[in-house]
Amino acid sequence: MDPVLIAVGALLLGLTIGRVLAPVGRQPRRVTLAAIPTNVSLKSQAVLTEGEAAFYNLLSLAVKDRFLVFSQVPLWCFIEVQSQDAETRRRMMGHMALRRVDFALVHPGTRIVEQVVELDHSGSGQAAAHERDRLVAMLLNAAGIRLQRVDAHQVYTVGELATLVGVADSE
Repeated sequence: MDPVLIAVGALLLGLTIGRVLAPVGRQPRRVTLAAIPTNVSLKSQAVLTEGEAAFYNLLSLAVKDRFLVFSQVPLWCFIEVQSQDAETRRRMMGHMALRRVDFALVHPGTRIVEQVVELDHSGSGQAAAHERDRLVAMLLNAAGIRLQRVDAHQVYTVGELATLVGVADSE
């Protein structure tokens, strides 16, 4: 009977040790980039196209001292996702992860995005672009952020843009 008791004890001890050490072995291995591989080259690239840069300058003039203008801002930088369920929060963050807005108008005092201006490239006809636009509109609406879409192919004056984003002087 002693050999059986010893065998059961050894088995239980082995299972306990296995359980304690198992999570360490199952964690994903994090790889850090200590150096840039020799077969990779990096170079700076333009953040905006020429047309986007021109629109940015015009928009900056239109909103003057009322807003700070930021371009190509990821949604997760200015929309906070709160949820009691970690999995739901993770899924929402996944939907937002690679989505950017063209221009974010930020109140200089509160530092909160109050409005987003998106260049509407209608005519691209891409279903993926329409789905992206719908998702961005839904997320902005849920966060209480105004969305203004403007025709990317139209030329605006400073006054017209100020009116579109709701900062025109009423004189």
